[in-house]
Amino acid sequence: MNFIVEEVLSKLDLLYVPPFAQEKLLSYVRIWKQWNPKVRLTAENDETTFFQKHVFDSIQYLFALEPNQDKFIMDIGSGGGFPGIPLKIFLSDHYFFLVESQRKRANFIKTVIREMAFNKIECHNARAEELFGNTQLKFSLDVVLFKAVAPLEDCLQMGYPFLKKDGKIIVRKGMEDGITIPPNLSLQLIKEVPVVNWLGVPSRLLVFQNCST
Repeated sequence: MNFIVEEVLSKLDLLYVPPFAQEKLLSYVRIWKQWNPKVRLTAENDETTFFQKHVFDSIQYLFALEPNQDKFIMDIGSGGGFPGIPLKIFLSDHYFFLVESQRKRANFIKTVIREMAFNKIECHNARAEELFGNTQLKFSLDVVLFKAVAPLEDCLQMGYPFLKKDGKIIVRKGMEDGITIPPNLSLQLIKEVPVVNWLGVPSRLLVFQNCST
């Protein structure tokens, strides 16, 4: 299993890999392997696909982040902890908020947080809309992350209430997917980061910034 982790990290060609990142990724897959048969965190059951598909894609979000500025990060629809948990391993001093509406999956994330002794991280078992009134989170985050699951407009509507001034929403979308910003949101597309998954399929990390005054 060490080999596949090394292969994933090598293929990502990162400028910096934190000490113990490999060890922590192996701890993460160990907990996933215990829970997945019961909770179905992913459709895949083998460790190799877990790393090649989910962990690889998650770590690619680093290419769209600015670690010196983006200190408070929310992952909406975290599911099995993607991309939040792999990113936390690489950004240990950053504060993460993982939002997952399904109780069993949220319990898995909380178990990962506890067993891996993470600090500066919270898991909220709730829908994003249920947290709009949370004074700790409202208008206070640097970045909100989404996977390529929900329609882009829905992601922007869900993420916007959490952004501070100049905060960003990052969404992974296919190369052919259209880009429409809802007119009620003060957002602008500031960057498109091209990425390629393990199988060579290209997509984009779309970075939208809150431009409200």
